Amino acid sequence: MRGVAERRNQGSGDNRSSSPAGGAPRGPRAMLFALLPLILVVLGVAGLMGRCSFSPLGPSVDPETAPTVEVGRELDSAARRVDFPVLRPRLPEGWRGD
Repeated sequence: MRGVAERRNQGSGDNRSSSPAGGAPRGPRAMLFALLPLILVVLGVAGLMGRCSFSPLGPSVDPETAPTVEVGRELDSAARRVDFPVLRPRLPEGWRGD
């Protein structure tokens, strides 16, 4: 019965060669071609699931319809729950917490 530790499976200890005896070449190009199918499958699955979007001109959702948070009330609530002082920042005019 052939085992993993046979002499033909043992390297010479010299890892400087780009192609081990009977093996595939090892290098950046070989790695690229090995990873390319995996990347294509991942992109294909993500595209089919609809989990990816590309909007080079900005968000496609109206920012005014996003839910907002009353920052002052949330900071007061946080200050009551902790043992250290919570600072209230000065927010610019028109700033929305979301």
